[in-house]
Amino acid sequence: MVKALSVDDRSIIDHVHRYRLTLPRILAATEIVSDDGEDAAREALERLKKGGWLRSADLYPGHRAEQYYHLGNKSAKLLEQDPIVARPLKHDMRVESFAVATFCCCGDQFRELLSKEEFQSRFQHLWFTGQPVRYYLEEGPDRVVRLAFIKVDTAGAGRWDRLLESCDRFLRQRVSVARASVEHRPKVQEFANLVKQNRFQITVLTALPEKKRAIELELERRVVAGEAVPPIQVYVVPGMFDVLFPAPPAE
Repeated sequence: MVKALSVDDRSIIDHVHRYRLTLPRILAATEIVSDDGEDAAREALERLKKGGWLRSADLYPGHRAEQYYHLGNKSAKLLEQDPIVARPLKHDMRVESFAVATFCCCGDQFRELLSKEEFQSRFQHLWFTGQPVRYYLEEGPDRVVRLAFIKVDTAGAGRWDRLLESCDRFLRQRVSVARASVEHRPKVQEFANLVKQNRFQITVLTALPEKKRAIELELERRVVAGEAVPPIQVYVVPGMFDVLFPAPPAE
């Protein structure tokens, strides 16, 4: 049982707060316990759970084989968060949080999701209230570091064109100076400049390789046709399909 939080304990709690959930394999992919492996990550999570700092719930409802960890009441109080964060995540939030945490921590490069406070501090020239916050910094093959916004596809086999239109709509709203309120126009203009400088992208996370390919083909078609092409990168998240569409529990 945890009586006093160590530096690593606090880092684990901050990690869970950042991504809303974690799993032993996700935590093991971070620098917090990376040298000790998945067993050490599981042991640390269970120890914090016994101490009341974390809770666990079924990653696949009805299947107790795999549990995810989320904040407990003690952590919510420590972080001065609403007690609601100590409740199990609802379906869409569970899927989205799993996708984001897996992509950021277990991908080809480590990506740290920016908290609202971090985004406000580092990008004061872009921040205004009312906008969604799910940003991170992405280093591309050209070595350019871009601000990236994550959009999670929870529609499964739904129409890819609607997902693409949602990205188009998000971008139009963020760069349209004319539609912005007077007090927000300078920051919207700054965001529009970022897009023009090719220093922004929308990162789409999906469970389906077929949807990734369909979107990429449409973007290629727009390039050939000379149409506007939104700055989108699509990634397939391992394991996301099973969280999105869990198999029925065994009887």
